[in-house]
Amino acid sequence: MIYTETPNEWITLCAQSDLPPGEMRGFDIDGLPPVALFNVGGCIHATSNICTHNVAILTDGNFDGQIVECPLHGGSFDVTTGEAVSYPCERSIEKFQVQVIDKCISVARMAQARVAAFTETSVAKSAGSALLKRVETTVDVRIEGSVSRFTCGPGDTLLRAALRSDIGFPYECNSGGCSSCTYRLVSGEVRDAWPDAPGLSASARAAGNRLACQSIPLSNCVIQARERPEFIVPIKPSKRSVTLENVTRLTHDMAVFRMRGKSVAKFLPGQYAMLGAAGEPLERAYSMANTANDDGVWEFIVKEVPGGRFSSRIAALEHLADALTLDGPYGNAYLRSDSMRPVLCIAGGAGLSPMLSILRGAVPDERFANRPLSLFYGGRTPDDLCDALILEADEQLRDRVEWINAISDNTASSANWTGPRGFIHDVVKAHFGAVLREHEIYLSGPPLMTNAVQRMLVIDHRVPASQIHFDRFC
Repeated sequence: MIYTETPNEWITLCAQSDLPPGEMRGFDIDGLPPVALFNVGGCIHATSNICTHNVAILTDGNFDGQIVECPLHGGSFDVTTGEAVSYPCERSIEKFQVQVIDKCISVARMAQARVAAFTETSVAKSAGSALLKRVETTVDVRIEGSVSRFTCGPGDTLLRAALRSDIGFPYECNSGGCSSCTYRLVSGEVRDAWPDAPGLSASARAAGNRLACQSIPLSNCVIQARERPEFIVPIKPSKRSVTLENVTRLTHDMAVFRMRGKSVAKFLPGQYAMLGAAGEPLERAYSMANTANDDGVWEFIVKEVPGGRFSSRIAALEHLADALTLDGPYGNAYLRSDSMRPVLCIAGGAGLSPMLSILRGAVPDERFANRPLSLFYGGRTPDDLCDALILEADEQLRDRVEWINAISDNTASSANWTGPRGFIHDVVKAHFGAVLREHEIYLSGPPLMTNAVQRMLVIDHRVPASQIHFDRFC
């Protein structure tokens, strides 16, 4: 569509007749973020078209005449004010001035002053190891306004108990960082495994919101929560003991942990598990690098993080070998075997782990026989890339997958590098361009990388949210 801009910075978007009452439309305008128009009872409202909780196009969601719901996690906004009206959304969306002249709808290039929004600074802190109140019996949990109810075993969280009971409870990280599992406690008592988890701001806590992934019920409870069928788990998660078999170094700060349990390792390519250790109050999410197997083998690529509860022990993990627990599988970024699109995997750092699982799942599957499989993997320097050892050991991947590495470092130490340079989202954008919309896309890596990739896909190329798969860890 061609937009016309008047000298006073008003931009004509469409005819008034193109936006009937109760309808919404999205527009792309140079110099502005994506814009959404909404007709609320004959009154036109213009807002940013990007959800403030996660990068998603709001007009891909639902609109009930005044409230627009994000397609990802069900957070919503009042389009007449821009205010966030349901969690996990907290920050308001920008509003734009709008006018109707000669039966055409125009918006001002300059957004209105931002509607008052929550602001906060979150600092992640480790939970203390002091003795905490604990219930040793199973409790019942009911979701208010729903027929859904479930039981929660001793020490289990609300989120995991709900997922084990086939409740479609929205979530991503399962570890307190993303706020996707926000709920409200109506009655009963819970304790927070991580009281200062960064997934909730101070204002959200003050409003009575909690994180289901950190809430351990101490009595029968009634909660307010959103249920979404797409979050019903494809494989019911369970908890087991595992032992460490070996650690294989890949780079100076990454290694493959190979663990084994007594039961089969059942999961979908791309999913993750929660690893814990005796004496540790919290668990850590790690994505599997292998595929499901009857031998009970679980493999994870782990990046060493100074001070990390698990990753900093790569050199001395044998001390944990007999005291590890694994709870899983979890995660929504698993391989979609029902899609006929080419598969594109984008990774950075230890985010390579679930991408390997996805590709290892796709390569032998006949349903993917005629579909291109690509992996774009980014690191700061050549020393941060670990594909050589993996490809040498996996002939199927080497022969079947288009594998492109890129580095972001431009210093003299990388002078001998002959491959692509730049951030991985820019390398992917330059390689595929407009055909990105034709792919089923999986991504994993550091938050800054995944956010940049997501914005490039959603904002620059309008890849539908249903074709982008990743679990957000913060």
